[in-house]
Amino acid sequence: MKYIDAAGEEKLRDGFDVILGKNAQVPESKEFRLKGFRTTGSSRRIAERLSIDIWAYRGQLEKPKWLDVDASNFTRLCSIDADVSHLSVEPKLNKEGTPYFQSPRFSVVLLFGLTEIVASIAWNEDGVEKRTSGVVIYDQDM
Repeated sequence: MKYIDAAGEEKLRDGFDVILGKNAQVPESKEFRLKGFRTTGSSRRIAERLSIDIWAYRGQLEKPKWLDVDASNFTRLCSIDADVSHLSVEPKLNKEGTPYFQSPRFSVVLLFGLTEIVASIAWNEDGVEKRTSGVVIYDQDM
């Protein structure tokens, strides 16, 4: 489904990217990344708090790309929340001259340990990767 974000850019909702394929062996120390997240909104607050849903796919599709295709086989596993209010975010103007705020481009970094998922949020600042801790919030229904 298409929508227009606060920056005036056309976006698509409900995309899915495989972080960890079926039957993958997971070394405890290997990092997995979900790249390219950016929050955009009309309030500075939208760029201060990051929340990313992590979905599990349990169907037969080889490379699922959209949450609305074979939707019954997707389950929300958890969300990763992070406070990124310490980053400097300046207002910008969209094509109509309306101010909006946009976060840096983030990556969600996951470690699938022996008993739990450890998450952090990474971004580049002046060519150097920076990180902040993410909080893993599991669904109650799991």
